[in-house]
Amino acid sequence: LGRIQMDNIYIIERELVLSRHRATQKRAASAARFFGGMIATMYIIAIGWLYVVLMMALTESSVVAGLLTLCLYGLAPLALFLWLFGTPERRRRKRRLGDEVIDHKVGEADGANAQRDE
Repeated sequence: LGRIQMDNIYIIERELVLSRHRATQKRAASAARFFGGMIATMYIIAIGWLYVVLMMALTESSVVAGLLTLCLYGLAPLALFLWLFGTPERRRRKRRLGDEVIDHKVGEADGANAQRDE
């Protein structure tokens, strides 16, 4: 009777862990869809800005003025924009990689478990 109860408890605990894991995966997938859309929007804005600045640079009276317009109105602000709006994604990626390293280290057998005779 004790063995059967322990098996049932183990099965219930396993199902609970799996249901929590599934819920976490659903939330992560939902967040990925949301933030993936935001990232795509960010790149569309960047491409549109580059198009406008390129058209401005082409209408300048000299090549030097066109290059300065491209660099000062286009590339510098765009680099700042992508850096600022890419920060949340970099944080998520860093956190995700950190969690993977921690999970790997926790699951790793290091042989440092003290036994009764040590």
